Amino acid sequence: MKTSEKLPQFFTNISSYAKNVILFFRRFSKRILLCLNHLREFQSKKYAIVLAGIILILMLIYTLQRADTSFVHDSLYYWQFADDFVTDSFSFTNFSDGLRGYFFPFLLYLIKVQARWINLEAKLLFFGYSAFFFTLLSIYIIPWAFNNIFRWRISLFGRLLIAIFIFYFWRGHFLYPLSDFPAFTSLLIGVALLAKSFRSERVSYLSILTGFFIGAALNIRPVYLASFMLILPFLVVQIYRLRIYKGVTWFLLVMLGFSLVLLPQLRINQIYYKVNSPWVLARFTSDENLYEKQLFWGLKTQKYEANIGDNYHSIIVVYKDPVIEKLQKTNLLREKTFARYIKIIKRFPLDISLSYFRHMFNGLDIFYSTPYVKNIFVGHIFFSVVNYTIWFLVAFYFFRMDLSKLDIIKTLGLASFLAPVILAIPIVVEVRFFLPAYLMAYGVVSFDFNFVRSLRSLFHTPWNVLRLLIAYAFWLLFCFTMSTATIENLV
Repeated sequence: MKTSEKLPQFFTNISSYAKNVILFFRRFSKRILLCLNHLREFQSKKYAIVLAGIILILMLIYTLQRADTSFVHDSLYYWQFADDFVTDSFSFTNFSDGLRGYFFPFLLYLIKVQARWINLEAKLLFFGYSAFFFTLLSIYIIPWAFNNIFRWRISLFGRLLIAIFIFYFWRGHFLYPLSDFPAFTSLLIGVALLAKSFRSERVSYLSILTGFFIGAALNIRPVYLASFMLILPFLVVQIYRLRIYKGVTWFLLVMLGFSLVLLPQLRINQIYYKVNSPWVLARFTSDENLYEKQLFWGLKTQKYEANIGDNYHSIIVVYKDPVIEKLQKTNLLREKTFARYIKIIKRFPLDISLSYFRHMFNGLDIFYSTPYVKNIFVGHIFFSVVNYTIWFLVAFYFFRMDLSKLDIIKTLGLASFLAPVILAIPIVVEVRFFLPAYLMAYGVVSFDFNFVRSLRSLFHTPWNVLRLLIAYAFWLLFCFTMSTATIENLV
């Protein structure tokens, strides 16, 4: 072969060799990056465990230092209901309250039983479990659930931030046996498991837990029945997506989970109220529905707090709704039925709309970190500024959100979490009824708000900074004006 003919072959061989070398290093670099990602995930999990340990210790110090806290109002009722399950022997049907479900008192009963086994005061064990629950919720459950539902990126900083938010705004709720956090946690876990099954399209025995946790949420807080009504269509869609055999199998597993937690309530209703229903009846008496009564209470009350201090004349702190003055001049309040409530809305649509806008704002305007307030006149300006800033960031986030990324699973999460909040707007507003909205807001700021990109966009031009500062100033002015208007209506 001539030299002129060998040269092209030589360059071809060199080119082929170079390609193989490049391909090797490309594959090698991918393996290195994959190992680094696994290492980073391992480091993240390791540091999360360390963070959880630190927070658990701090929460134990916080709760056990307040072990002399007296349970009052609803928290006392729940604590006492835990003793109802045993007369001569244990039975779910020994529980007979028609206003509340059996499941949360049953959890408290288990704490009392365990306290007797280890010869410890039940309240001390409750405070220990409360600290553990706070840690598990903030460091693991919320990040895991929001990642599965909304695909938010979870970081160690985000876990720490959401723990700080919950402690700063809600720490007093972990000193009392109340149902708000356990109920939403159950719904959160149930919806997250449902989201996992949607994405994997596989039938797993974990589907039993999906039904169990959603059923537990419905029993602990009956208002989550609104969430269930919105979840039902997604269950039907999932059956269709999995095809008949797999879909029906999956649905039966979910229903089995529901049955495990709701069948005792069905039996309780049959025995004491002669009603074949697995839902909590939420009745004061046999013919008075709680939500119907709350609608009329909401017409005269725009916000409610519970007082346990000495500097206010009543245990019930009421901020009067101005719309009641107009309604009292009519005869529409003589009968408190749902039909009469609809007549009120038809006659005063603008007044009721303004009233409910105030209700919505007041539900998102948290004043105190505890459900039972010792000093309702304590200053909370900085507390409110931090809260309003979080809502400002959430509004900024949704203003710039790409709606094309809102898929069926994210819609499921938004709808099921916010439905109980929407139902809480017309009734007597208690901030704890808006807990799902608060936790979602903390999740947005902690996990999905891109501070780096936002700051780069902000400082791109001086006008952006000025515009944002003006918007923030007007936001604070609006919020404090609305809040002051509510405070001025303190009865």
